Amino acid sequence: MVVEILQAITGDVPLANVPENGPVDNLMLIDDGNVPLAGLPKTGDRFGTNTGLAALLTGFLLAAFTALNNKRREEENK
Repeated sequence: MVVEILQAITGDVPLANVPENGPVDNLMLIDDGNVPLAGLPKTGDRFGTNTGLAALLTGFLLAAFTALNNKRREEENK
């Protein structure tokens, strides 16, 4: 059995090649003036506007299906 041992090299983390004391001409200003963030709704603001109507409609459809299914079963058992 051969066991390979690796030695960790300790030291500073290598950094990118950026001038330390040079001018900062390479910075870029990103203009975000035309981004319409103020008028957008927050996440979840419109939740529940049609939930009551959907629940009511689902209840009616479930009741109608159950009534028709029970009626069909009663007719088959006669």
